[in-house]
Amino acid sequence: MHAPDGLLWLRDIGRRFAWKLDMAARLASEEATESLRPKDARSPCGETDVRRMPL
Repeated sequence: MHAPDGLLWLRDIGRRFAWKLDMAARLASEEATESLRPKDARSPCGETDVRRMPL
């Protein structure tokens, strides 16, 4: 038995909204981690610490 078209449309809208919320949360998370990283990514011995460099 298939769901009525209205329910399929509602499910599709819900999935799109959930995807947009997920993308917004990921972007906010990336921006938050960027702001926590030190601006100068050089180690005391003068070598660049690749782990702290922004991607």
